[in-house]
Amino acid sequence: MNLKCLLGIHEWSSCKCSKCGKTRDESHDWAADCEKCAKCSKTRSGEHIWSGCKCSKCAKTRNEGHDWGDRLGPCKSCGASNPERLLVDLIGNPNQDDWGKNENTAKQLKPLLSGDILAAVIELLASDSCRVRSHAAHALGVLGDKRAVIPLTDFIRKPYEDESISYYSFPGGGRSTAIGALKTLAGIEAVPALIAALEDKSWSVREEAAHALCELGDARAAEALERIYLPVRHLEGGSGEPRARMWAKRALQKMIGDEVLLWCKSRNETHVSDSSCKCSACGTTSHSWKHGKCSHCGLVRRHYCNSTDLHLAICSNADLNEIRLLSRNGLVNMGDEEGFTPLMKASGKEGNLAIVKILIEESADVNVKSMRGTTALSMAALHGKNDVEEYLSSRGAVRDFVVRQW
Repeated sequence: MNLKCLLGIHEWSSCKCSKCGKTRDESHDWAADCEKCAKCSKTRSGEHIWSGCKCSKCAKTRNEGHDWGDRLGPCKSCGASNPERLLVDLIGNPNQDDWGKNENTAKQLKPLLSGDILAAVIELLASDSCRVRSHAAHALGVLGDKRAVIPLTDFIRKPYEDESISYYSFPGGGRSTAIGALKTLAGIEAVPALIAALEDKSWSVREEAAHALCELGDARAAEALERIYLPVRHLEGGSGEPRARMWAKRALQKMIGDEVLLWCKSRNETHVSDSSCKCSACGTTSHSWKHGKCSHCGLVRRHYCNSTDLHLAICSNADLNEIRLLSRNGLVNMGDEEGFTPLMKASGKEGNLAIVKILIEESADVNVKSMRGTTALSMAALHGKNDVEEYLSSRGAVRDFVVRQW
């Protein structure tokens, strides 16, 4: 501490010593805020002189007393956004799927939120347009007011006749979106409603409910999730059912561990599995996946377009150690539905020389061709990956093609 300060000779700047930081209860700086000192943060009350939404002494603003002028225009006094204008913008054009705009507008509306505005958004859950209902449900999740929990719960329980409209953009008539909002607002208090949603007629609602329960991890949902996961009891569903089962499986693994994969509901004990991993009692197939293959029966896990885990790892630029492990598990020369091998993927658009080297080290065939006659070298040349092209040539890749310049 400064010697003068130790002797009680402070250099005061308003209420605070500029040398040692000591404060005093006088000469406070109330210029920026009549009720909070800018120097020492001391507070007081009842000092603002409000003229509408703005203090005539310090110019601080409050969220009341605004002068909107034009009904949908900003406040003439402080320039604040008009909540009615934001409410109009929140839904936007019902024929457009602008989720980014919806979320940004909801964030602007959040500090201006009042009971009337919240009620207006909740009212939109009963709109004739599934798009408007879906945007309104999403906005309620962003606004974060728990008064919306009960309306959202009631909305999820009520099916709509036009659920098939814009099926992929707004499946479930907007109720799928409401499930995410309910999980955000209510947390584990939403579990009973989410369990009930697992029995819904709409596959998209079941899928989102399983996803939400997976994130919440509440064991109360285990029995209902088993009915989704186990084929012997799960609901007959549409194209989205596999994803509902995927989330149910992940949720059960989180709640009770990997033993859920071995449990047989028909025998009320573990599965009796043959060499194909299929239970002879209930017909459930339960593979033990490790590095892209089942460690029990040797089946290779396939994804979209018959791609393997190694294809996906390369396309997502995964960790090199993971790619090496997948390559060593017999996947290195396996093609997708068009015969494209992992090496072709790594040599083409993705163009990662480090991955190419790993694949070749693990015995990738540099000259194998796809159904279209494509090779790894032609992919590298086509996409201008000169370093990959040179390396492949050095490892014996045959150039039997011509790259045309257009």
